[in-house]
Amino acid sequence: MAPVGRAATRILRRLVALACPPATDRPDPTDGPDRPDLTDRTLAEFELHLAHLPGVARRVMGPALLVFDQAARVRHGGRRFVRLDDARADAYLARVLYGRTGPVATVVRLVKGLVVMAHYELPEVKRRLGYAPEEYVEQVKARRLARYGEEIRAAEADP
Repeated sequence: MAPVGRAATRILRRLVALACPPATDRPDPTDGPDRPDLTDRTLAEFELHLAHLPGVARRVMGPALLVFDQAARVRHGGRRFVRLDDARADAYLARVLYGRTGPVATVVRLVKGLVVMAHYELPEVKRRLGYAPEEYVEQVKARRLARYGEEIRAAEADP
């Protein structure tokens, strides 16, 4: 996570834990004590998404996350965001996301959106959700060919 720095990466890990709960209660053979943690994969995917943002957005992200982390001290007895228990961290995050305005809140919203998008792009998460677009596309393709096959072939044959 070189683009945002080591300290901001800890904050991102905490955001992943809060914003990306287990995909579903659907049984998965990889569940259990040996289930791989998807945090590192989510952060790697996040980094890929981050690379597509304008340079100024990438440069302000780390410092804004550090301000977000430290600002939790004001409301939570001197404890940083990364040190809060789950309930307090979730409440603080919600307060910033939905109750605040300004540049730091805007960056936190952007980061949370990118983190969630990165997480749900992972093949394991898609599988656990039962998201299989390839199967659906093939079904629609077969239906359309059955219904409009002659018209499609005629249109392809006519230059």
